Amino acid sequence: YSWFDRSISNLIIYNPVDVNNQETLLSKNDNNISKSMILSDEDRWGLYYGIRTLSRENDPEGIILWSLLDEYYGDDGLAFILHCLSVVLSLSGLELFNQFGYDVMYNNSNINVFNHIDISTSKINRYIWIDVSIAKEATRLILVKALQSHLAEVIDAIDAFTVIPNENIDISISRPMTSNTELSTRPSTSTTPLNELNNNTSNNNDIDNKPTHINIYLWLRLMLQQLHAEQIQRSAAVKLMFETASIGTLLPSDISTSDDNTSLNHLNSDGHIEYPQFQSICRSIFTNIPIVDITTLYTQCYSNKNYNKNTKRKVNADVFLKVACSNGLFARYLKLSNLPIYSRYNE
Repeated sequence: YSWFDRSISNLIIYNPVDVNNQETLLSKNDNNISKSMILSDEDRWGLYYGIRTLSRENDPEGIILWSLLDEYYGDDGLAFILHCLSVVLSLSGLELFNQFGYDVMYNNSNINVFNHIDISTSKINRYIWIDVSIAKEATRLILVKALQSHLAEVIDAIDAFTVIPNENIDISISRPMTSNTELSTRPSTSTTPLNELNNNTSNNNDIDNKPTHINIYLWLRLMLQQLHAEQIQRSAAVKLMFETASIGTLLPSDISTSDDNTSLNHLNSDGHIEYPQFQSICRSIFTNIPIVDITTLYTQCYSNKNYNKNTKRKVNADVFLKVACSNGLFARYLKLSNLPIYSRYNE
């Protein structure tokens, strides 16, 4: 939203000498500001519908951006995407940075910069590629707590989407080249037989024809699939906790005064729980969460009218998941691994 916020400093007309026409100047300024705001809103909607169109065409980049705009994965999905990008950018270095282009990386802070840049001369790649070995290494770092079977499935999926890029990639700074010890032991003149040279040439051709890169947005979709699967399991676990805790809130007096089983089944069918059970659930889900945050979260769940549409206020699993997601609790307690910033270049 703020990216399309145009500067209005050059639209303001100020003339301290001509005092008589101040009202006219104010009217012109208001019109200029209104036109600028309308133009910015049109650009925002244009981006919105453009991304939605690309997502419907199964464009990998459009699908990622649309899921973030739609907030389909919540705040924890946004935090996870940014973490994945940080890891892969750190491991790839300039090989990945250079693909975005200079204008995208350094002159893309706001739409106002295009007043000084010729867009026609800017080189923007249609696809952004990452080396398959770096993609696998980043996957292992990100999914460090995943089961080996799940990690193996993701690695196999990366191999399935690996292709040979159809455009040149700047690899001036890429993976480390051959070590100095290997270079020193290599003979200066070739004494290899001709048949061995032919075998080496054929092997090099096989290596050149082997897929080496994967689209970065396809890789991000694979990462999001893992997060989405974990979100589904988390929601199921939370609902199970609330159902178990809601049964425990039945008082002995309620059981003794009840005459039939139907009244017991409908006594707490909405899944509402009291504060002690809520506190236990929060400590099970969010490790080391302060007691103040638990109390505030319970109050918000109980008093939030957006999620409690009925006259009877309740704190159940559905309300808890929505309020916790809106407060960013799941994103805060993702427990993402530390970022290995340029680790391969510091060694």
